[in-house]
Amino acid sequence: MTLLGRHGVTNAEVIEAKLAEQLRDSWRARYRRALERERKEAGRLDYEWHAFSFETYPALSGEAAVDAYRERRRPVIVMTAHARETLVAARCATAPTFEPRGPRSPLPPDLLVFPEDLSWTFAMTHEAGWLGPYFATA
Repeated sequence: MTLLGRHGVTNAEVIEAKLAEQLRDSWRARYRRALERERKEAGRLDYEWHAFSFETYPALSGEAAVDAYRERRRPVIVMTAHARETLVAARCATAPTFEPRGPRSPLPPDLLVFPEDLSWTFAMTHEAGWLGPYFATA
């Protein structure tokens, strides 16, 4: 099972590593730039979604974020969002669903979901319920 498959992402076409890095760089330029300007230690942050948890980029959070995300169904990119995890990205024909977890469920994945034009992004966090998930528009 692939890394994204373990996170419930199925029917996905894996993107080669160089393009995945370019997509991550584009995502960072769009959504994380303010965090990097404000916090010099941003390069040491483990999670891409800290751009939203530190409130350097405006975003919906919690159920409001999930509701906004559920309205999106066009093809998307799904990408790992943890610096210590291997960068993996894949194209999905439709946005994956992330179901609420039960009390004995494993931690949710740290994933970014966005269309290729980066017009919006959904950040699923392992801290969901406390920090995130987040939904932002460009």
